[in-house]
Amino acid sequence: MASRASPRPHISNGMRSGTRTLAVCLIGYALTFSCILYSTSIRLNPAFNLPVSPRPKDLQGMKFWSSAPQGVADSKRSDQEKHPEQPAPITPGVPATSNRRLISGFRGCHKINDGENCCEMLDGRVNEEFGYQDCVPAVSVFGSKNKCEPAIWVKNSKHEAAECPAEYKINWDRPPNQPKPRSQPNAAKAVGGRQIAQSLLNGLSKEEICSRSLSGEGFTESWNLCKENDKNPSKCWHNPISGGTYCKLQKLALDKSRINVCKGGEEMKFVMGRAESAEFPDYVKGAFRLPCSEHPEGINRKRDTQIYPHHQKLVMNSLVYGGDISECSPAKITDGVTMLITRYEYANLFHQMTDWYNVFVVASREKILGESITFLFLDGHAKSGLDDAWKAFSAGSGFLRVKHLPTSLTCFQDAFLMPVGYRSPVDIHGMTPQSKGCRANSHISKFRDQTVHVWLQQQHLIPPAGKVKIGIIFRRDYVGHPRSKGIASRKFTNEAEVQNALRGLRGSNWEVELKSMSFETTPFKDQVKAIASQDILIGAHGAGLSFVLWMRPGSQLIEITSGSYAGRYHFMYYAEWAGVGYTSMNMGGGEMINVNTEKLVDLVRPLAERVHSNR
Repeated sequence: MASRASPRPHISNGMRSGTRTLAVCLIGYALTFSCILYSTSIRLNPAFNLPVSPRPKDLQGMKFWSSAPQGVADSKRSDQEKHPEQPAPITPGVPATSNRRLISGFRGCHKINDGENCCEMLDGRVNEEFGYQDCVPAVSVFGSKNKCEPAIWVKNSKHEAAECPAEYKINWDRPPNQPKPRSQPNAAKAVGGRQIAQSLLNGLSKEEICSRSLSGEGFTESWNLCKENDKNPSKCWHNPISGGTYCKLQKLALDKSRINVCKGGEEMKFVMGRAESAEFPDYVKGAFRLPCSEHPEGINRKRDTQIYPHHQKLVMNSLVYGGDISECSPAKITDGVTMLITRYEYANLFHQMTDWYNVFVVASREKILGESITFLFLDGHAKSGLDDAWKAFSAGSGFLRVKHLPTSLTCFQDAFLMPVGYRSPVDIHGMTPQSKGCRANSHISKFRDQTVHVWLQQQHLIPPAGKVKIGIIFRRDYVGHPRSKGIASRKFTNEAEVQNALRGLRGSNWEVELKSMSFETTPFKDQVKAIASQDILIGAHGAGLSFVLWMRPGSQLIEITSGSYAGRYHFMYYAEWAGVGYTSMNMGGGEMINVNTEKLVDLVRPLAERVHSNR
C-alpha cells in the first residue's frame, strides 16, 4: 500500500511576507558589502599605483591581484576622453587571459616589434637601455601571442621565451638593474648607454667637443626623408655626441584619430592613480603623413634605435608617405613653427629643463630663437605646475595637446619632431665624458640670458651693496602627478636651526639676506626671479637644483646629499657649465637629512666673502 505524503506545515501569509523581506535585506546587505570590498581593493591595490621603473626584486613578497581583460584599459580611456571631468578607473596595460593573474608592480609590458627589436616598452624605451629587462617575449602558448610577458612569469612558470636576435639574447642569470653588454666596435667609447666612435672625436679640441656636445653645431649627420624630385625638403639631423635627433617635416599631416592616448590637461584630482603608460601615445600607421615619396636614406635610418630612440621611433614608424592629402590645401595649412614634443617626467623640473634646452638648441640652429613657436604635446599628461613655463618659452603662441586639436586631421607648414628629453645634452643620459668636463660654456650662458630675459625682461638681478643673498630650498610634500604618493624625500629635519644659523652670518662689510624657498606651489615666474637674484643657493639633491643653469656666473651652489644620492653629480656639471661655483656637503644617512649647521656655516662663510668681493 502506497504511503501517504506527510502533511505540509501551515505557513501564514504574514510569515511568507516576513521571509521574503528578510531574504531581500540579506541580498541587499551582501551586494553592498561586495561593492565596498571591491571599491576598497581598487584603492588599496598596488597595481593601480604602478612604479616608474619596476624591477624583479621589487616583486618579492608582493601579493597577486586579478587582472582586467585585455581591452578594458582602452575602453576606459575612450570614456575618459568623452567625459574628462569624471575620474576613470585605471587598469594596468598588461594584456591578460582568464587563467592569468597580474603581478602588482608592473606599469605595463613590452611589445615585439617585428624582429627589429626583441622587445619594446609601451612608453617607447627599447630593450635594456635603461636597466633591467623585466619583460621577455613569450611563446604564444603562454597567452599573449605577439606580446611580451614579465620575465618572472616565463621563468617561474617554466614557459619558453620566444627567440630574440643574438644581440638581445635573454640572460636569466644576469643581476637586476645591470645593463647588458652590447656588441661594440673596438675603437668605441661607452657613454651613458650609447657608443661614440673615437673617429668622431679625433682632431677636435676640447673646446670644439664641448661646443658640439652642448649646441646645434653637433648635428653633423643628416639625411633626407623625401626624394629630391618631390621638392619637399623634409630632413633629419643627428648629433652623434649627445645622441639627439630632430627632424624638420614640411607640410606634415597629423591624424589624431590614429593616436591612442589620454586627452591630457585634466585636473589632477580626476585622474589620480592613472597609469603612466596611458599617458604615452601609441600610434597607428598613418598617424603622420608627408606628401612625398620616401627617400632610401630615411628607410635605412629608421632601423637604428640609437638614431630614433623611444617615442621618436614610434612616430617615425607610424609616418607614411604619399597618398591623398588633398585636405592639406594651402588654405588649411597651419602657418608658423610647430614643435612636436613627447614629455617624459613632465612634472619634474630637471626633466623639463632637458626639453627646454632641446628647444633652445634646435631654435638656435634653425635661427628661429625668439620667434613665435607653438608646442604640440603628443603625450596625454595631466595639468602640471610647469605648464606656464611652456607658454612663456613659446613667445606668445602657447602650447596645444594633440587630443585637443579641433579637427581630426591637422596640417602643419613647418613641424619639428624634437629630440627626446633623455637625449638632451643636459640630461644625464646625453652627457658624455667630454661634455662633463666642459667649463663656463657660452651656449649655457646664452640659454640662461635668453631665459632670464623671457621671464624677467632683464639680464641680471644684482643684489644691493652690503648684502649677500642666500637662498635655501626646503622640500615639501606635494602631489605632482597622478602616480605621486605626495610624500617628498630628502627633507631637512632641522629647518629652523638651519635658518637661524645662516641668518647670524656676518662679514666685515656684508650681512646675509636669507630667503627660504619652497617651490611646490610657487608660480614659475616667481621661482625664476628668486633663483636669479641669489648669490648662494643651498638645497638637498633634487630637481630644484636644476635652476643652477640660470644662476649668475660667479654665484655659488651648495648641494646637500645623503645616502645613495651622494654619487650623483649632474648638478655639479650644471654648475661648471654655468660658471657657478659648486660645493657638495654629504650628510650620510637616509632619506631624511639632519643638517650639521656648524659644518654648513663653515662652508658658507668663505663663499659669501668670495661672491661679495668679486662683484
